[in-house]
Amino acid sequence: MTDGVIMVSVLYKSDAFEIVLAPMLWLVSLMSFSITGASSGIGRATALLFAKHKYQLSLTGRNEAALKDVAKECVQQGITENDLVISPTDLAADDAPKTVVHNTLGKFQRIDSLVNSAGILRAGTVLDSDISVYDELFNVNVRCLVRLTREALPHIIKSKGTVVNVSSINGPCPFPGVTYYCMSKSAVDQFTKCLALEMAPHGVRVNAVNPGVTVTNLHRRSGQDETAYAAFLEKSKSTHALGRPGDPREVAEAILFLASAKSSFTTGQLLRVDGGASSGIGQAVSVRLAREGYALSLSGRDEKALMETVEQCNNAGAERVIITVGDLCDDSNAERLVDNTMKEYQRIDTLVNSAGILVTGNVLDADLDLYDRQMDVNVRSVVRLTRMALPHIIKSKGTVVSVSSITGPCPFPGVTYYCMSKAALDQFTKCLALEMAPHGVRVNAVNPGVIVTNVHKRAGMDDQSYREFLEKGKSTHALGRVGEACEVAEAVFFLASEKSSFTTGELLRVDGGRGIMHPR
Repeated sequence: MTDGVIMVSVLYKSDAFEIVLAPMLWLVSLMSFSITGASSGIGRATALLFAKHKYQLSLTGRNEAALKDVAKECVQQGITENDLVISPTDLAADDAPKTVVHNTLGKFQRIDSLVNSAGILRAGTVLDSDISVYDELFNVNVRCLVRLTREALPHIIKSKGTVVNVSSINGPCPFPGVTYYCMSKSAVDQFTKCLALEMAPHGVRVNAVNPGVTVTNLHRRSGQDETAYAAFLEKSKSTHALGRPGDPREVAEAILFLASAKSSFTTGQLLRVDGGASSGIGQAVSVRLAREGYALSLSGRDEKALMETVEQCNNAGAERVIITVGDLCDDSNAERLVDNTMKEYQRIDTLVNSAGILVTGNVLDADLDLYDRQMDVNVRSVVRLTRMALPHIIKSKGTVVSVSSITGPCPFPGVTYYCMSKAALDQFTKCLALEMAPHGVRVNAVNPGVIVTNVHKRAGMDDQSYREFLEKGKSTHALGRVGEACEVAEAVFFLASEKSSFTTGELLRVDGGRGIMHPR
């Protein structure tokens, strides 16, 4: 059994990043994945993790000796030599994309996923960096990535696979002295989001990871000596909320999540790896965690529905599940939930805030009592319960995961109060992540798009209107469909577990690409 206690609250059913140039890895079993940057650093860590999961691999890089060493390590993880193919080549070479794709198809006959992990770093201010530096960075970090992706896409489309790009926190965040590098990663981020929209009709998902400082050889390859690099890593303890730089294996876990079906309703997402339960989603989360052997403490207003969730959790393998019936807007019920959990388990490792309601109506039509109810349920009760649980979570160096919504970062008419409540919850997540990082506690959120639950019906939508709403969702979500609660549950589990050990303050969209859709 997993050693952890998770408390799920449900009110209603419902710096720079390092990477080595060029190595690339393809995974093929029932699925085939491709990753550039496999000879060291993040690419190597990803290859080893995928080998551990028994995928077949196609590795590409400039350093043949290093590639062969990684291949041997992959075999030690449990795959055979027949599950591997390597292509020693510089991805900047004219024929490199065709060579890599040809070798992979010749060995495995298919490509399910491409992970673009190749990249270089060149430091220097704009005034001091010749345009040749710009040319090199954009050629390696952007153009090579685009060329290889275009070559692989026809085969990925056939398998309805995935693309994962390794970007950097330098994409969304500017830093002095590495302007060209930041620009190149911003280009990769926008490529990721735009390609996600183009590929969604084909059933292909496209995402990226944006690591913070990660211990690899990137900076040393850019000219930083050992003393300077050691000082840089030491400084990172103060520039990252978690108080340390990252490990390539932590980035690899995020890549595996995005490359696999565990993120089946996530596309166009830039996932930062930068340190920084009676029904619906809550029920799905509870059952997902039960499958992992967690001890559960469930809360909700509907006792009958809670008992149904308990039964599903038991069927999924949970050995210990307790419930606390009550409305968490009531202080006494929140206190009772924490007290019951501590009495039964003597610890709390993770809090999943899945409570929420939907209030509809334009601002002119929706009275302030609706605003008050919306904010009380979706925000105030979450803050109050989190504050009560935090002292115990700090002791276990655990995690907090809140279920927000795509309406947090994206505005929609007719649900203004709901959007406001989720935006407040998102900011609570990010600020609390900064406050809790010194305590070793990670705080994240998931931002689902339209998910098939009862939240809209409880808001007053009749069956016919709801069916029409779900049908419309096929055109408003890039993936051409609405989501399932189990897909959100996979994201919650990822953020609650050590698989996301270098991710905090993240708003992980599970929205089928809804947030990157901008109708014209």
